Amino acid sequence: MQNPITLNNLAVVDFYADRKRELTEDTKRWMDCHLSSKVIAAENCERRIWMGHESLLSSIPNLDRYRERRFYTGESAYSFALQYLSGIANPYGLDRPARDRFYLAAARMASRDAKFYKNFDDIIAKLTRDSGFIIANVCDNIQPIRPWLIARDIGGLKAGTKVLVIGELDDEDPNRISDVTQRMIVTANGGDAGAPSKLTCLTVDEDNLDVTEDKIENLKRQDKLRIAETEVIDEVDMARALDEADIVYVTFPLRKRPDFDAMLKYSWKQRARTDNVLMHVDVRERVNEACYRHLDQYIPASQLRKVHFARIKDYQAQKAQAIAIADDFASKRHTGTSPIRDISRYPAHALRA
Repeated sequence: MQNPITLNNLAVVDFYADRKRELTEDTKRWMDCHLSSKVIAAENCERRIWMGHESLLSSIPNLDRYRERRFYTGESAYSFALQYLSGIANPYGLDRPARDRFYLAAARMASRDAKFYKNFDDIIAKLTRDSGFIIANVCDNIQPIRPWLIARDIGGLKAGTKVLVIGELDDEDPNRISDVTQRMIVTANGGDAGAPSKLTCLTVDEDNLDVTEDKIENLKRQDKLRIAETEVIDEVDMARALDEADIVYVTFPLRKRPDFDAMLKYSWKQRARTDNVLMHVDVRERVNEACYRHLDQYIPASQLRKVHFARIKDYQAQKAQAIAIADDFASKRHTGTSPIRDISRYPAHALRA
C-alpha cells in the first residue's frame, strides 16, 4: 500500500492522444498496469487527465510526445483538479459533465482496488468540498456559450415540444452529417428541460437520406439521442413538417443554398399555424438577413451571435473568478489552513478588465 495522496505528493497530467494512432506501446502497457488501479483516469475522447502520486505519474513513458501535455504537481495540481471538477478546464466553455467523469473514474478505482483507493480519501474529500463551493457560487451561474445551446434556450425548447432540424451533410465527407447538424440533433434532447415528444430531421441532400437515418439510429444506440419518436424526411414533406413543429432549427447559414432559402421562406409564409419558431443557428458567417427579417416568428443567426459573444465575455470573467478561487484554495490547503468560503473575496466584476 502506497502512502496517502496529499497535496505535497499530488500530481495531475493533462494531454491529448488518440489510442490507436498516437499512444506508444510503452505508454499503453503503463496504462494497463496503473490506470483505474493506482491512477484516477478521467478521459473524454482524446483528452486524458490522470491524477495520482507524483512518483508514479513521473514514470509515464513517452509523455513528452503527446499533444498539449501539461504536468502539474503539488499546489498547481490541486488547483487544476479543482478547475477540472468545476468544469472550467475545458478550453471550449463550461464542461459540466467533467465532475461526473471524475467520480466515475474514482468509482472504477474503488471497485478494482478498494484498499489502495483509501489513499485518495482525504484529497478527494477536500476536492469535493472546495469544488462544490466554486460550482455553487460561480459555475451554476454560467450560461451556455455554444450556439446550438443558445438556440435551445432562445427557441423555448421544453418537454413535449416537436422539433424540426433542417440540416445537411458534411461539405467534405458526404457519408456523414455536418457537425452543426449533429450538435443540434443531440441538443434537441432538451437537457434539464426534458425531452421533446418528436424529432423530425429534414436533409437538403435528398439523395442521401440514408446517411441521416443511419446517424439517428447510431445516436440512439449510443444513448446520445433519447427522443422516442424520430423521422427523417426530404423537401417533399417540408410543408407538413413546418406545420407540425413547434421549433424549427436550420443548421446551415442563410444564403448558402439560395434555392432552398426561397422554398423555406415561401413555405413558412404558407404554414397554417403562427405560434411556432424558425431560427438559423450557424453563427460562423455574417450574412445579409434582410430577405428573412420580415418573416413572423423568425430568429436570425445575428441574434444568436449577439448573445453568443455577450455570454463569452461573461464566461471569461466567471472563469477568471473560478480560477482565482481555485488558486487561493490550493494555496490555503498547501499551507495547512482552511479556505475562507466567502464569495465576496473573489468579485467577478474586478476581473473583467
